[in-house]
Amino acid sequence: LDILSKDGLVFTAVYGTPFCNSCGNAFKMLFNNLARVAAITAISKYLEFLGKVAITILTTGICIFVMEQYEYYVNNLSSLVF
Repeated sequence: LDILSKDGLVFTAVYGTPFCNSCGNAFKMLFNNLARVAAITAISKYLEFLGKVAITILTTGICIFVMEQYEYYVNNLSSLVF
């Protein structure tokens, strides 16, 4: 319902039609393009997951690199893994 009212407001702003008619038009547009909406949603979720994994791996790699380079961490840590 939140997406429908948001899209209804967008339709109202763009076309200047009344809000209820705009909500109906927005629903028709979403329903007619349901496959596209589902595909875009799935792809965006997948890319978001890949981004989170990449950020996690990159951050961990940088931290391990820094800990291996500085003498303080080399002398005071027994292991980088445990």
